[in-house]
Amino acid sequence: MRQPARLLAGGIGSQFSPAGSDMGRGSGTTTDVFQLTPVFFSFAVEINKDVEAYTNTKAKAIEDVGKTELQSALDQFNVLLEALLNTSGAGDLGLATAAPVGNVLSVDNANQFADDQPVLFQNGLGTAPLGGQSYQILSVDALNKQLVFKTALPGGIVNGTIILINGSPGVTGSSLFGVEYLNLQANTGTFLQLSRAAYPGKITTPHVAFGGQPLTPQSARLGLQLVRRAMGAKALEEASLEFQFDLSMEAAWENVGLVVTQVIQNQLTGSSSEDMLKKSAPKSFCGYPMFVSIHAKPGRIDGIPLKHWGRAECQAIDFM
Repeated sequence: MRQPARLLAGGIGSQFSPAGSDMGRGSGTTTDVFQLTPVFFSFAVEINKDVEAYTNTKAKAIEDVGKTELQSALDQFNVLLEALLNTSGAGDLGLATAAPVGNVLSVDNANQFADDQPVLFQNGLGTAPLGGQSYQILSVDALNKQLVFKTALPGGIVNGTIILINGSPGVTGSSLFGVEYLNLQANTGTFLQLSRAAYPGKITTPHVAFGGQPLTPQSARLGLQLVRRAMGAKALEEASLEFQFDLSMEAAWENVGLVVTQVIQNQLTGSSSEDMLKKSAPKSFCGYPMFVSIHAKPGRIDGIPLKHWGRAECQAIDFM
């Protein structure tokens, strides 16, 4: 699939003398095309025939297992796609944060995975899968950031080992393009099969590194200003930016406001002290809408210009 793009502005501005001097030639906008190759995903579900027979009427059971499993499968498939939308485009769902202990593995974000899911391990994109096969998760322990597997894991898993969706070739650009693929500050490599180096500064995303420091209004404003510097003073409004947060960054943004909150106790009415925490965390970031995803990479905030996002689809999601 080809997506046309305007990448370089056209027109040549010059000062000249109208007393017979040559105004010179002009130029036009430079266009090129991004190219997308759709990839396919499946979500396989099965139940035993006897279970279907035992539950297919209200006289036999309170739930029809066949219908319940199909609905659950659709919900879980949507969860899988949301997880993939927070990857670098290689099918990489997350990273190990330590060597496994038996069949238990600590990861950076356990919410990227699901019970019963088979996954692959690589110590670098493009390398052979560790153990030469996939390994199936038994249970996801989100609170402890751990995955419990059905069998022992292969040797070679260390802090930083890449965990991928089963079936992925494990190379850049081979899977669904996610936020980490699209929001990248670089002038090297490719973007949708177009060389970034061919258009320096154009196919790149402004980025502010916190460097391990707390989130502040100043760093937030810097990020917004870099977008305006790259795209124009009105870019923020024109792009309809919304900001994706993970749970830790949502708490960090709320803390920015809490540290400057002041309550004068003797000016309050009623017999109860003021509740210092509202029911919900902030719903906006510097005045722009924000949303929280448990799949988002911890410690990262991404501005997503929804007007510029879309989906290339060859075959609609359906039952096979």
